Amino acid sequence: MSSITWYTYKPIDTILVRGAEDDSFSNTAIFPPPAQTIAGAVRTAFLREHEINISEYLNQNAEKEIYNTIGKPGNQSPFSTVGPLFEKDGSVFVPVPSSWFYEKRETEDSDKDTFAIDAKTIIRARKIPKIDLENKRIYSSKPIRVWPEKLENSIEPLSGFFINVNDLNLIKTKENITFYKSGFFYYKEERVGVALYDNRSTREGKLYGFSHFRLNNQVRLLFGLTQDNILSDKGYLKIGAEQRFGLYELFNNEQLNKKYEEKNGVSYLALSYIPCSQENQQKVLAFDRIAYFGGWDMAKGFHKPMQAYYPPGSVFAEYIENTIAIQEEKNA
Repeated sequence: MSSITWYTYKPIDTILVRGAEDDSFSNTAIFPPPAQTIAGAVRTAFLREHEINISEYLNQNAEKEIYNTIGKPGNQSPFSTVGPLFEKDGSVFVPVPSSWFYEKRETEDSDKDTFAIDAKTIIRARKIPKIDLENKRIYSSKPIRVWPEKLENSIEPLSGFFINVNDLNLIKTKENITFYKSGFFYYKEERVGVALYDNRSTREGKLYGFSHFRLNNQVRLLFGLTQDNILSDKGYLKIGAEQRFGLYELFNNEQLNKKYEEKNGVSYLALSYIPCSQENQQKVLAFDRIAYFGGWDMAKGFHKPMQAYYPPGSVFAEYIENTIAIQEEKNA
């Protein structure tokens, strides 16, 4: 596979990415934004940077090369979007695999945005050999994972936290691995708005709640494109609702490319939302709560149908798009 072209993205203000609900009182918001949301913003930026009228593009009156590069309206783009991840001071952070757990001590400080765990104490869910299940007359269509024995404290999942990509592959000789909570990267701002009619007049008695997300200082989103002729080295993107924009910039990281191109891992970590297709269902090993959202169809000017997705941090037995190899002991 060819190298990924990576870009950082720093919003000027906040980011709001929401589902297809209409003026309902709901705080359902998605952050980091899904890969397909970024892909839509990238396609729009391509049209703007090449001075192509969006109406002309939507009516398929643009030059053929435009559609070869970013795809036709309503269709999947010919390039793939990887991530987004988090980047701070040159370091890259990925979701922790959903198959990782740890033994929580009561003395741990739960208020801090970071905490360290000895790599040797991280618990990874393991598969039970099929022959063991058959001997006990237990049958399952999916692999079964069990808790390890002789644990004294409560078992807590590490799913939902983040980790430096260089710490993703567990090394027994490493003393501590630092885990990061979402507060290390961003915080949420609750907002309440007044619903409007199509003519922008106020709908009496109609309020709705939603959440904006603001990145902390020095933190940027990081995403990759599988084509290098889409974006300039620098520019701006509009990601999410309310036409908020931010600055993108080329991010050179050969080490990250090398990790992403590795395809012989023991398992594979989802870097973004992965569609819950029948094919992916046969490959998934561990995942947190499934997410549902639609997105915006620029061709139709309306929301896309709701779709189920495995969240970032899900673990798969085989490589699929938008995953990265996990190199850990096969007997774990």
